[in-house]
Amino acid sequence: MTRPILHFSHANGFPARCYRRMLEPLSERYRIGAIDAIGMDPRHPVSEGWPHLIEQLIETLERDYKGTPVFGVGHSLGGYLSFMAAARRPELF
Repeated sequence: MTRPILHFSHANGFPARCYRRMLEPLSERYRIGAIDAIGMDPRHPVSEGWPHLIEQLIETLERDYKGTPVFGVGHSLGGYLSFMAAARRPELF
């Protein structure tokens, strides 16, 4: 059986790879995905309220998981982005 997907979104200033040790034990039960450095893509600039970063997360979920719902998990900014993306596009979660 295919493991469910856990998509992790990192905090401001901490790339996803910083959380590798924390996420590693979860990889036994979940397929782990992440954007390594949210906000570094010039198509999704950092701005007040983070609307472009929410869109970056939504586009990543659509592209990488092709309609398979994910468990969205985040730390600080990543939690906010996951919540806002889920509010906007609940079918992705």
